[in-house]
Amino acid sequence: MLFIWKRKHVTLIAIGLFAALVGYINWQYAGKVSAPNVEYNELAERQEEEMLGSAELVNAKVGEDDYFRKARMDREEGHSKAIETLNTVIQNDATDEESRTAAAEQVAAIAQNSDTEIKVENLIKAKGYQDAVVYMSDDSVSVVIKSEGLEASDISLIQGIVTQETGAAAEQIKIVEIN
Repeated sequence: MLFIWKRKHVTLIAIGLFAALVGYINWQYAGKVSAPNVEYNELAERQEEEMLGSAELVNAKVGEDDYFRKARMDREEGHSKAIETLNTVIQNDATDEESRTAAAEQVAAIAQNSDTEIKVENLIKAKGYQDAVVYMSDDSVSVVIKSEGLEASDISLIQGIVTQETGAAAEQIKIVEIN
């Protein structure tokens, strides 16, 4: 029994480290992407000037695609930072065994949530929606979806996918539309 528990523990830590590595690599590549031409840079500068503080133009074509890309990067960065913090707790010699176990379980939960978020996004896109990003927490699931207008049947379909994949109740699901 003790041998199996240790194997599970090592597996959870390996999953956590792998998720942190993927997040780090993603962050490294995202920071090194350069614009293909000067016109794009000028457009980006104009959009930054038009943002007027914290308000961002949501209905701009470039902004829409950037929103979903940035949301996914921010989500993965958040997951990576949480896993990194938990791994620090796990690797600290002064940490008691109970805290290590709890941290390892949280790492596994973050990795599972990350996989589930990606799976739900892909299932939503497979149903014909343009794009989606999913955020999972302990007590809710938020879905931001790119659509030209959601009908009641669309909301029902999305809730069904989220409920089936996450086990969340309908009242725990928040759907936000961006068109």
